[in-house]
Amino acid sequence: MKLSIKHLMTTVVSVGACLTLTAAEASLFAIDEFTVTRNGSTLFQDTFDNGVPENTGWFYDAPANTRPGTYTTLPTPLAGPETGGKLSLNPLDGVLINSSLTGRPIMIQSARLNTNTSNSAGNLGRGIKDDDTFSVQGVFDLVNPSLLGERFGVRLTDRGNLANSNGNDVVEVDVRRRAGGVRVEFREQDRPNNTNIILDSFALTAVDLGIDVADFGLYDQIVLILDRLTTTSAITGRFQLIDTGGVASVFTQNFSNSSVIFEGVDRFTQAEFLSVSLVPVPQTALLLGIGLLGLRRYCVR
Repeated sequence: MKLSIKHLMTTVVSVGACLTLTAAEASLFAIDEFTVTRNGSTLFQDTFDNGVPENTGWFYDAPANTRPGTYTTLPTPLAGPETGGKLSLNPLDGVLINSSLTGRPIMIQSARLNTNTSNSAGNLGRGIKDDDTFSVQGVFDLVNPSLLGERFGVRLTDRGNLANSNGNDVVEVDVRRRAGGVRVEFREQDRPNNTNIILDSFALTAVDLGIDVADFGLYDQIVLILDRLTTTSAITGRFQLIDTGGVASVFTQNFSNSSVIFEGVDRFTQAEFLSVSLVPVPQTALLLGIGLLGLRRYCVR
C-alpha cells in the first residue's frame, strides 16, 4: 500500500529562541521495519507492530533468547502514531535544533538503537564493534520528500547526545529533496571538521535508474542499507526498491565508494533512523500578510 502524503501549511515567525510554524507543505514519512544483523545473525529487529512508538523491537541474543530493545529518541517520546505495522515520521512532530554542520534550524525525528558503547576489550562481544561484520536496514514507504532539504534515512554514528552531535563518524543513506529533484544519497559527515561529503547519489526516477516506467510505478517501498562486509573493510551503501504487491522484481542499486568509520578511540558504532525537514527562513513581507490561525510553535532546546 502506498503511503499518502499529509499536507501541512508552514511559515515561520521568529520570536527570541522560538519559532512558530504555519502555511507550507510537508511530507509524512513512515518506517515499516528496522533491522540490524551482526556477524551473519539478526541482532535486532523492529517491525513496529505493537501500536506504541516507544515500545520497540527485540534483541536476538541467541536463537531461543530474545529481550526488548530501547531507543534514544528525538523527541521523547516519538510522536508516531504506530499503526498498521508502520511508524509515522512527520518531521514537523520532531524537535527543533540547529544543525551541527550548517547552523540552520531543522525539525528532526530520530531513534538511535541503544547498543553497547564501551571501548573495552571485555565488551567487544556486545553491541556493534570494530571486530564485527554488520548490516543496518530500514524499510520505508516510498515517498518523495516535497520540501527542499527534507529527508529520511538510516545512519551509523558514534555520537553521544542526539541533540548535540560531536561524534567523529556519521555515515548515512537517505532519500532527500534537492533543488534538482529527489535523490538517494550515500554520505559521510565529520562533525569536528564540519564536513558533509556525498560519496555517491542517484536520482529517484525510472530513467536515471534504468527501470521500466511501468515497473517503477509499482514500487511502494524503499530499503536503505549500510553494510560492513568484512572486519577490516569500510562501510558501503545500497538501496532496494520493493513492490509489496509482488508484481515487480526487487530492484537493487549499490553505491560507489565507501566510508571510513571507527576512527579515533571509539571501537563502537550505533544504528539510527531519522526524518528531517529544514525550517524556512522568515520573510518579512510574507509575515506581514498572514494571520495567526493554525500556528505551530517550537522553541530551541
